[in-house]
Amino acid sequence: MKFFSALLATAIALPVSLISSSSAFADQRNFTFINNTSKTIMYLYVSGSGTNSWEEDVLGRDVLGSGESTNISFNDKTSKCSYDIKTAFENGTPFERYAINLCETTTYTLSD
Repeated sequence: MKFFSALLATAIALPVSLISSSSAFADQRNFTFINNTSKTIMYLYVSGSGTNSWEEDVLGRDVLGSGESTNISFNDKTSKCSYDIKTAFENGTPFERYAINLCETTTYTLSD
């Protein structure tokens, strides 16, 4: 009976430890971008501060409607925390914000 109890405890503990260890490896810069404006965002760029050009559009072929959000994840090996964000709305109006410390936030909300 003790063997069965120990086996059951191990079977339960293993998935919990795997879940905990995988979240420990999440990049601290990962964040949720929330479109709290009344407009659709056509393009969304997130680039390291101090770079001379914007990186690729993180939305790809998608757009981000009013009230929608998207998760932005990093998979590079840098430890840089300061990033710039640029959006372009459906009417072509751009919005740029500079030097956002993504290591200190889990969400970024853009509002009218």
